[in-house]
Amino acid sequence: MRVLLYILPLFLVLIACNSTPGYVIGEDDMVSLLVDVHKGEAYVEMNSGSFYSDSLKKTFRQTIFMRHNVTQEQFDTSLMWYGHHIDQYKKVYDKVIERLEQEETDIRLAAAREGQVTLAAGDSANLWNENRIASIRRAEASIIFDVTADDDFKRGDVYLWAFRYFNVRGQLRVFFAIDYADGTTSFLNRVEASEGWAKLTLQSDSTKDVKRVYGMLSKPDMNQGEVVLLDSISLVRTRLEKSKYHKFFYQRIYKQKTKE
Repeated sequence: MRVLLYILPLFLVLIACNSTPGYVIGEDDMVSLLVDVHKGEAYVEMNSGSFYSDSLKKTFRQTIFMRHNVTQEQFDTSLMWYGHHIDQYKKVYDKVIERLEQEETDIRLAAAREGQVTLAAGDSANLWNENRIASIRRAEASIIFDVTADDDFKRGDVYLWAFRYFNVRGQLRVFFAIDYADGTTSFLNRVEASEGWAKLTLQSDSTKDVKRVYGMLSKPDMNQGEVVLLDSISLVRTRLEKSKYHKFFYQRIYKQKTKE
């Protein structure tokens, strides 16, 4: 009996370490829910003309929650919990990505079999080599990346830094930049609020060699216990499309001063 008394507490501790609280959506259910949330957001973006107001987008998202028998409040509370337990969220998110990539592969293969598309490698590349999820927990914390150019970086390449963010109270400050070999810089400064997708696009100068691509995301006004959760982080490089080159007028240029 004495042995049992030692084993039982240990058993309970192991259960506590490997399960979520009752008010949090469990890992398997969270995976299925997030897969549908991702697909739903992609559908809304592809059909933006039909979802011209926030209320329509919210109603569409509610149908996803209803399908999974959860509420917006349960989803938000669960995300907050996973934000404080980033290792568990990483497990969940890895499964989400695996499911989404498998579904995309199945669709492309089915389309190829029917002769609708031809599978071919393009010039696009995801340069993001870090975790695709991250969190900011303190006002002085930030997310920083820095990619050094190599021979695959071409003049005029376009860089898209994208991520989805949750549990934001206030504003996120985002800086995204390209340094060139001649000492000049193209950059964007932006403020993101609420929650949703952030997509920042930089067009590199077609007459200059890229030296590095880098960025920083921070939230200087964080409250005690607040956690900002990010997922789906990517940094995608595509080749120059001359027809779209004129659209990047909002970029700013900085030139370093040279010593005389």
